[in-house]
Amino acid sequence: MIGAMELQPGTRVDGWQIIRALRTGGFGAVHHAEQHGKACALKVALHREQSGDTGKTHARALREVALLLTLDHPHIIKPRGYGYLPDGRAFCVLEYVDGWTLGDWLERTHPTFRELASVFAQLAGAVEYMHARGVLHRDLKLSNVMIRRTGEPVLIDLGCATSPNADELTATPLPPGTERYRSPEAHAFLSKQGRKPGARYPFKVADELFAVGVMLYELLTEPLPTKAKAHAGLADPVGLPASRTVNPRVPPALSALVEDLLARNPALRPESFEALQRRLAELAHHPGPEYAAEVHLPSAQRQPSPVDAVQAVGLAASERQGWRKVLALADQQAARLRSWLQPHGLSGLEAASRPHGRKPLALVGAVVMAVVAATWLTQGERPPPAPARREATAPTIPAAPALPPEDTLPVSAPALTAAPKEGSTVKPQPSDDLPSSRTARAPKSAPAPGSPGFAAWCKTLPLAMALSHGCASVPFKAELLECPPGSIQAMKKLGWDLGRDRFIVRLDERGPDRGAFTFTLGAPIIGVVPDSAPGQVKAPPGTLFYGRAYINDEGREDSPLGILRIVYDHVEFPGQRKYPVCAVSGLNPIEALKDGTATAFANSTVMPLERWNPQAMRQ
Repeated sequence: MIGAMELQPGTRVDGWQIIRALRTGGFGAVHHAEQHGKACALKVALHREQSGDTGKTHARALREVALLLTLDHPHIIKPRGYGYLPDGRAFCVLEYVDGWTLGDWLERTHPTFRELASVFAQLAGAVEYMHARGVLHRDLKLSNVMIRRTGEPVLIDLGCATSPNADELTATPLPPGTERYRSPEAHAFLSKQGRKPGARYPFKVADELFAVGVMLYELLTEPLPTKAKAHAGLADPVGLPASRTVNPRVPPALSALVEDLLARNPALRPESFEALQRRLAELAHHPGPEYAAEVHLPSAQRQPSPVDAVQAVGLAASERQGWRKVLALADQQAARLRSWLQPHGLSGLEAASRPHGRKPLALVGAVVMAVVAATWLTQGERPPPAPARREATAPTIPAAPALPPEDTLPVSAPALTAAPKEGSTVKPQPSDDLPSSRTARAPKSAPAPGSPGFAAWCKTLPLAMALSHGCASVPFKAELLECPPGSIQAMKKLGWDLGRDRFIVRLDERGPDRGAFTFTLGAPIIGVVPDSAPGQVKAPPGTLFYGRAYINDEGREDSPLGILRIVYDHVEFPGQRKYPVCAVSGLNPIEALKDGTATAFANSTVMPLERWNPQAMRQ
């Protein structure tokens, strides 16, 4: 049924047949669907664009597809396409992950501490990959991580994710997410500034680190995390017992890492997910025998599933029913034997005087017939043998066939500037032999990366498509750039003196307080005014600058590799909304160039301008 929150089995959506509902979240319902024997996860927004939905689920569905098109990582869910239902709701087609959620994986497979650290190291690498491209997940939790049957994690559900310069879809002080995974600073913001009009919490990398700490704490302290009640004290870690105190099996180093992630002061948490990945990888290769132990005793975890119990009861009932048939058939044959052995013409007295002579023979015949009947029943009505028990019980999700290569499925990418026209993409009952009518136009052949025309070709693409084709590896040059509309008026309103003011900024909030940092050229960047600049009234500590990294002035004698320039087009003061600006970082010689990244000083000054002309700016 189209129009319901969850689509009914058998419904066809753009050639995909709905098999069953998988899960329903705050912004969408996910279904298991198939097309030509290929499985996928089909996610439908809960509301259409014109419904007045305050949660903006329609816009979030399109944003999720757009963000996924900019990401290509083995541990991040991959998009397959998108479209609209007749009622106007957007849907996106995602790869189908055959496996368990993170909590189910712990309960069913009984991993060791080494295996758990390895999974989280891979997960940290995926999140760091997202952060390098300016994407924040904002809803990291156990149910948003799938574990393939091969043991590899996959990060799913980017419905709450955001990126720099993305439209503001949240009308509440805190961004969307799950309450028990929120950081202490987020709760403090809500308590102090939540009632102020327009107050918006500036979600940061530190918030994602805290969420991962909650995930680890739950897995280390709860044998059955999917059944456990939410921890009330995780948002206020003061007085929270260490994971090793709750579960003495936890190695000390792993327990200490979780305490660092749950630190009330975000400065005490790891600096980035890259740093977290290194610590987890070290623990995953720790030679100590304690890391080879299972996180929880299997006896304390999930018992045989109810499905197994039902099968066992059914088998016993079938056996009892079979033996009832045997006994009934034996009684019938015994009666027949008695009738056949009784002499015709004997008087009642004679017949009555010889019952004991006939009874043994009748019973022997009955036994013989019972054996024959039992043999026939065991051959013709024998129930199927019970499947051999496995250490890891499969989840209720049915096994899906292997997915085809990405280029075998049509993918329609939503434009970042305007949504495509809506149209009915649900076919009544199309033939399985016919391909989907919504096929994407084949893009022009792309030049090979590194070829002379690759950089020029990248500049002709929209941002999402450019990044999805690997254009972030091109050393983007800072060219003549017009300032965003309204930026001049906004900067004057903020009291900025254009061309004169200088603000101390950590060019990328993930960078260190001092020293060098490696920037991804062309990728979104969030800079922050550090606490070491308390005198900056016009841009106080905590102010966020949103922009991108570029190169200019290559071949200078003092910097042959060029100058790193961060062009910022939006600014966000603590507790306030974003404002359009036009600001550029100062002279910052590049120390190294490699694979689309540039290493330069992490901190520099930023100057507001009326327009950015790289040829005119040599300071």
